Amino acid sequence: MNVKPTPTACPIEQAVLFLKEDGYAHRPLILAFSGGMDSSVLLHALTRQGLQPHMVHVHHGLQACADDWIAHAQHQARIYGVPCHIASVTLAEVTRRGMEDRARSARYAALWQCVPEHGVLLTAHHQRDQAETLLLRLLRGTGVKGLAAIHSEQTYDQDRSLCRPLISIAYQDLVSYAHRHHLVWVEDPTNTQAVALRNQIRHRLLPLMHEYQPAIERKLAETAQHCQEAESLLREMASEDWHLLALGEHSWRLSAWQALRWSRAKQALAYYLSLNKESLTGVQWQQVKQQFYERANPQTHPELCLSQHKLLVSDDLAYCLPLSWLKPVPRGYEEISCQPRLIAWTPWLQIKLSLPAGKMNIRLQQRQGGERLLVDGRARSLKSWLQKQQIPHWQMSLWPVIYNENNQLLGWSGMPTSWWAMSSIHCDTCLIT
Repeated sequence: MNVKPTPTACPIEQAVLFLKEDGYAHRPLILAFSGGMDSSVLLHALTRQGLQPHMVHVHHGLQACADDWIAHAQHQARIYGVPCHIASVTLAEVTRRGMEDRARSARYAALWQCVPEHGVLLTAHHQRDQAETLLLRLLRGTGVKGLAAIHSEQTYDQDRSLCRPLISIAYQDLVSYAHRHHLVWVEDPTNTQAVALRNQIRHRLLPLMHEYQPAIERKLAETAQHCQEAESLLREMASEDWHLLALGEHSWRLSAWQALRWSRAKQALAYYLSLNKESLTGVQWQQVKQQFYERANPQTHPELCLSQHKLLVSDDLAYCLPLSWLKPVPRGYEEISCQPRLIAWTPWLQIKLSLPAGKMNIRLQQRQGGERLLVDGRARSLKSWLQKQQIPHWQMSLWPVIYNENNQLLGWSGMPTSWWAMSSIHCDTCLIT
């Protein structure tokens, strides 16, 4: 049971007290310390309440004064008596916007490397950051998830958390706190340059909006909170829908998915893709709708390649398969004997081969088309066999066939035992899907 924090008139102290009394005091705290006003306020407020964070300052080397910022961070660490780690990252030369995106990704990657198991990464994002982010996402045409903007807390692997205790604190309250306690901080000169879109929002759009609504930053932050609640509800509904659709880890019933309204079907699929670290662009969602959701001809087999997966359709099943599943492992000749030999052809298919006696060199090869065997005077076609076995379309093109060292076709994986009579091979096939 949490202890209610002692009342205080200062919203920053109150936010840190809630953080302290909510169980975070007993976990490793890693403070992302840029040296700016907001992270300096958070550092002061944390130590004032008896919390001892481990400071991490990320050095990009993008500014001429970046080395001075390192010295400032180390000096502040000595004043507050807390450890300080300098994480250096190197960025390739790209456009201004590309540089900002890369710098942010590199910064978080460096920060997370310093967060141990059960640790908490603290950042000093505040209400103005929330308002700027919501407007930035709005201008880029994002949906509810994007408009949810910055969450106060997020959970990651190894029971680690990202926490932003100042996210509801007004920027002016941070300024007042910093001056009241005579804090010293550094200024990033790029923050005053109206080049990046975020800076244009900060210096041009927000001041204009403030003329019409003095509490615009708080109002935008409230909107982000509403969107967070809506996103949570949508995700909960999508999770329930998906668990009714899913047939396994990588497939779902296409007709059941198509029976949902498109907006709901899209949310369900988006939920599943997020579990696989995938997201789609607007153009890709249009392709999914036209080729998968509205698919009327069962003879068509649409495909859509994502970053690490591929969406596929076979009959009434849809799949989201890792790209590694669609590339057989290149193999040379394999020697088989009376001792069974297990060969991993793909992550979804394994073959166990053996001979009653003697030895033989065999070679596995991906199906090329037109493979036929003469069994008891009758031609047996691999294509016909695959169709009768109802092998999914995406597996057919990857199906392994077996040749001897004289390049003679011996058979294929899953073929009836009686068809192997000429080569005397014993073959067991294990489909892992």
